[in-house]
Amino acid sequence: MSVLKNKFIRKSVSLLLSAVMVCCCLSASFAVSADNSTTVSFGACFDKSGRQIRAVKKLVIDGHKLFDVGDYVSMIFADNMTAFCIEPLQNVQSGSHLEQNNSPAWDALSDHQKTALKLTLMYGYQGNLDKLTKLNVSSSEVYVATQLIIWEIVSGMRDTPLTFKCTDNSFINTFYNSKDKTNKGVKAVYEAIDKSLKDYYTIPSFSCTEQGALIYKMKYNNGSYSIELTDTNNVIADYKITHNSNISYTLNNNTLTLSSDEPVNAVQLKLTKKLPTAVGITPFVLWGDKEKQDIVTGLDCNLKKPIAYFTLTANKPICPTEPTKPTQPVTCPTEPTEPVTCPTEPTKPTEPVTCPTEPTKPTEPVTCPTEPTKPTEPVTCPTEPTKPTEPVTCPTKPIEPITCPTEPTEPVTCPTEPTKPTGPVTCPTKPTTPCCKTKNVISTVYNLNNTANNTYNYTGGADNTTGKVATGDSATTIITLSTLMAASAAAVYFLRKRKKQ
Repeated sequence: MSVLKNKFIRKSVSLLLSAVMVCCCLSASFAVSADNSTTVSFGACFDKSGRQIRAVKKLVIDGHKLFDVGDYVSMIFADNMTAFCIEPLQNVQSGSHLEQNNSPAWDALSDHQKTALKLTLMYGYQGNLDKLTKLNVSSSEVYVATQLIIWEIVSGMRDTPLTFKCTDNSFINTFYNSKDKTNKGVKAVYEAIDKSLKDYYTIPSFSCTEQGALIYKMKYNNGSYSIELTDTNNVIADYKITHNSNISYTLNNNTLTLSSDEPVNAVQLKLTKKLPTAVGITPFVLWGDKEKQDIVTGLDCNLKKPIAYFTLTANKPICPTEPTKPTQPVTCPTEPTEPVTCPTEPTKPTEPVTCPTEPTKPTEPVTCPTEPTKPTEPVTCPTEPTKPTEPVTCPTKPIEPITCPTEPTEPVTCPTEPTKPTGPVTCPTKPTTPCCKTKNVISTVYNLNNTANNTYNYTGGADNTTGKVATGDSATTIITLSTLMAASAAAVYFLRKRKKQ
């Protein structure tokens, strides 16, 4: 009866103390004696399949044997509160009494070790039990994994203060067999807590612990502003985002998408580390004795949380829906990137080109006879000139004036078109010029082909002309000087004409 009464008093005191304490953690029954002491007890630990969790190998530290093969690890209780050992080289018996806030082992730890131990309780059994049991493990397996990491911290087997990386795997290897996977549930929880410790001070890659150090500009698209930021450190899900603006955001894996319907001017966003939500856990309390093992209970809800920052800006678009007039005239074609003016009709060439439908008249007058003589070089003038590659004027008549008289400029007695004789020449029966007077007779005559001879033969009918000698149908006539000169002049004229042609 007295035992029940004492328990009732202790519970009443604990409820009263919890009501006056300010802590982010919710208060549960806080079993403490009137003289600020607690009684230690133990409980067995079982895995998910119901097997008791035992050591798979021997563990000796500083000459002290902590475990032998087959030794089991027990769960510690301080009255009805779950407790954890922080002094592995000391023993404590069931029923032993420990005093509150009297822990020489705790006082010997560095501030970084103390922080790491509190974080282990937060991410382990005390603060994260519900999440860790989703790894298909028992609560006892979560407890053992949490206790092993606490022993590593107080034994100096973890690097503090930032990474909390394990430098000695002796404790976890004592209970986990990599060959037959013994206590694999303990190993799974151990790795989860270990990762949470390593990532605790890691901030998203696009943020900074200094305010205003990183500024990002949001892009305008379809009436809103947005930006995507990818966290290469893979911790963004562990941070809460706060800001004082109309910016909204969504998180997909490690990509944070932020958007706003209005421009924003240097809006700072704050990232605060999220901690597990512990329910029904008492405040963090130390229990110890100089001659016995020290333990801790509860959870510290006032841990300093990592904070990071980044800044966003979103200015009005430079190119609105109706662009303003440029300062200089600009022609913006629909296709070419460079300004191009394409008129509907081609512009005039840089050099004038004349393509008349009919040939123009020559610049100098040309007189062409009805039957012009053949020019020295043949000229072809088509009635419809082809299109020249270069500007060309095609007259219908020769470019150079040619005068072709119907009659020779000098009087000629011989025929209008005499041929060049190759031998003796036969003159017409009636010469155009009177000839053969007796007083003008000369004794020496020449034939027309300039062959020296003593006679000139003239073939024709016989008549009674003075100075003629006739014999039948052929007569040899003595040509007068005047007649010879006229004939020579005519011959010279036609020879010149022939040469020109």
